[in-house]
Amino acid sequence: MSATSNKSKNDENFVHLHVHTEYSMLDGAAKISELVDEVAKQEMPAVAMTDHGNVFGAFEFHKLAKKAGVKPIIGIEAYVAPESRFDKRRVKWAEGGEDDVSGGGAYTHMTLLAEDNSGLSNLFKLSSLASLEGFYYKPRMDRELLSKYAKGIIATTGCAGGEIQTRLRMGNYKEAIRAASQLQDIFGKDNYFLEIMDHNIDIEKRTFTDLIKLGKELNMPLLATNDLHYTHHEDSSAHEVLLCIQSGSTLADPKRFKFENSEFYLKSAKQMRELFKDFPESCDNTLLIAERCNTTMREGENLLPRFTVPNGETEDSWLIKQANLGLAKKMAGKIPPNYQERLDFELEVMIKMGFPGYFLVVSDLCNHAREVGIRVGPGRGSAAGSLVSYSLGITGLDPIKFGLLFERFLNPERISMPDIDLDFDERRRSEMIQYATTKYGDDRVAQIITYGTIKSKQAIKDSTRVLGYPYALGEKLTKSLPPSVMGKDISLAGVF
Repeated sequence: MSATSNKSKNDENFVHLHVHTEYSMLDGAAKISELVDEVAKQEMPAVAMTDHGNVFGAFEFHKLAKKAGVKPIIGIEAYVAPESRFDKRRVKWAEGGEDDVSGGGAYTHMTLLAEDNSGLSNLFKLSSLASLEGFYYKPRMDRELLSKYAKGIIATTGCAGGEIQTRLRMGNYKEAIRAASQLQDIFGKDNYFLEIMDHNIDIEKRTFTDLIKLGKELNMPLLATNDLHYTHHEDSSAHEVLLCIQSGSTLADPKRFKFENSEFYLKSAKQMRELFKDFPESCDNTLLIAERCNTTMREGENLLPRFTVPNGETEDSWLIKQANLGLAKKMAGKIPPNYQERLDFELEVMIKMGFPGYFLVVSDLCNHAREVGIRVGPGRGSAAGSLVSYSLGITGLDPIKFGLLFERFLNPERISMPDIDLDFDERRRSEMIQYATTKYGDDRVAQIITYGTIKSKQAIKDSTRVLGYPYALGEKLTKSLPPSVMGKDISLAGVF
């Protein structure tokens, strides 16, 4: 349902634009699938994802939101360096303490939302550069980066940890005005919103009046948000446990990091409208932003790397030539008929699927490693069933000799991406990354992240500790769980 499909209904609707999912590591407890289902259930037209310092969950969020019939808005709650992102030190704007710069002087916060695909691209760039260049306790951006990549982005003043709110808490209204004016110039008056929250907590109440005054002075549009960290009100207790896992504390610890109340959930449109009844435009603006934000994700496209081939050749012809030369070399110049037949069949499948460039690139990496004396593994997984891979030096096993099936690797009846696992000497792994970056471009080489998740056994052990029970109890409970099935642990929902 679009934000304009039912005007009378939208007069009472609302869109949450400050949302932390499980990708706000050990802080957000709103699982994406549950979140978008609840948004759809409440008939809200859209919802944003604004995780702390990253856009890791963007694709999953986009896909699941679309599936649920909800418009996805990709964003980030950015960490912003108090000065330059290259300045790796704690900064105080006053005497320190909880009213000063967040993170003990390392960063402030602000919310960024992608309005279009150019904004989405810029959001990804900002997130990456914040980690690569600005990391100091957290991945941080600065004014320079925000100015360079502001196109297509809608920004807000953020939560209570934002720069504007921080300066107001310190009683420095002039500096707050100056900072807000700078950011307004960077993003444009129509793209920089004054974000207001009301969780009934002191840190927000202390600056609310001055925040509204500042907004009027600079003619900034208001934007109501709820700093959502879990989907349902009753999830607050589970969220408390999650925070204890993050901080290594227990629920009985009076000094543990915790939220002041249980108001950080997906409130209904009616609740949000009631909460900000004196500022109805702040709720209306959530719908306007939802209308403005339209991004797409590229799915199903062939984004495989291109391989530079000699003049007069194509990737297809060069792959055929190199595979035949490689196999002839391994067969001492005489390729048996059954080998030639298998090679021709595999090449036909690879060309039909559009994968020649991929195999040429992988072969190039393996051959370079051998040329410079970097040890390369013989190959593992289904790729070992490919005679082309063997011929190109990607694997070291003769699939015909060992009876390995090509169809387990690539099946002409079911088009899927090839997946070749390579093993290089870990002591010289950085050299291979450097080679790939130099030859193919640093914009075409990436390291893939692996997300650690809290599974059944670990969840029980963590919860046992957080609740103050003996370690032995957690061990006893986990040993009572059903065994893993094909390497997968049973979920707790499947047990109880």
